[in-house]
Amino acid sequence: MTPPPPTPLLTLPEVVAAIPALLPGDYQGVRSGRVRDLPDVRTIRFYQSTGLVERAAAFRGRTALYGRRHLLQIAAIKKLQAAGLSLGEIQRGLPGKTDAELARSLGVKLDQVDAVISAALSARGAEASRSGEHTSELQSHHDLVCR
Repeated sequence: MTPPPPTPLLTLPEVVAAIPALLPGDYQGVRSGRVRDLPDVRTIRFYQSTGLVERAAAFRGRTALYGRRHLLQIAAIKKLQAAGLSLGEIQRGLPGKTDAELARSLGVKLDQVDAVISAALSARGAEASRSGEHTSELQSHHDLVCR
């Protein structure tokens, strides 16, 4: 039996940008002024340090990479915080949940999560193409100037 294909992985800033797409349409944010409505890089690192979010799936050099499970964990944390649960309460109930259970708690299907990841990867590819075009333009300009 062949193993399933590896889940595409995102950088932490890409994860931060993808989280809103996984939260319910009626997500109003967290009512507490002490808690961020949407997580930033520092918040996700804090969640990792407390065990709420699993360690990075892989590393590319010094860049940590995250997959579907991480997105689901982070979105579930924000939804539960919005429902009034403390991080301690969330920490007691979240570990051990499967990806399918996390997705169900968010009201999404796993293929929807994969689509969010694919969109983030497409955005990365488009950015890389624009950077490559810009680099080519700079090289062409350099070649003209240095002749």
